[in-house]
Amino acid sequence: MVYEQVSRSKAVADARKIKGETANTMVDSIQTHALGVLAERVKSNSAGYRELLSQLISEGLVQIDEAIVTLECLESEISLVTELCETSLSKYRDIVQEQYNSDPVKYKTQYATSIKCIVKVHEKRRLDSSSIGGVRLVGDNGRIVCDNTLKTRLKIVVEEQLPQIRSMLFPSLTAKVLNGGEQKN
Repeated sequence: MVYEQVSRSKAVADARKIKGETANTMVDSIQTHALGVLAERVKSNSAGYRELLSQLISEGLVQIDEAIVTLECLESEISLVTELCETSLSKYRDIVQEQYNSDPVKYKTQYATSIKCIVKVHEKRRLDSSSIGGVRLVGDNGRIVCDNTLKTRLKIVVEEQLPQIRSMLFPSLTAKVLNGGEQKN
């Protein structure tokens, strides 16, 4: 009898392991598909991508809060990113100015940094060719990095939405959890 219980427990554990591995494989394939769709949209909507890239740079500057920031981008996007530096820097300064106006004590240091901030594209470091776009912002001689590549941003979204993704892929598991372990048929 004990042997049967151990055998059954092992079989249940093995089945759960397989189910978990399958779920991870499915989520990975969804993420890969989403990256492909995103890459197609980047290529087909250059004006939209230009705006997105500018926003990624501005948001990254707010996050990194450094006086000298270098941008790493794809080799093919060097001229675009260089062109967007001034616009993005201006947007960044506007954002920090609004924050400073709402709470001068809290944002005093960031406001001072934003005034003297310099942004340039790194001359040698580029994003990996497998990247589909975006930028990586680097400050403090490489010690502070804000990875705003599209691949990283998608990964963050997948992690945040993982419970919803799993409930869509495995509705029976969601039903079991919601019904206290009992699945209603």
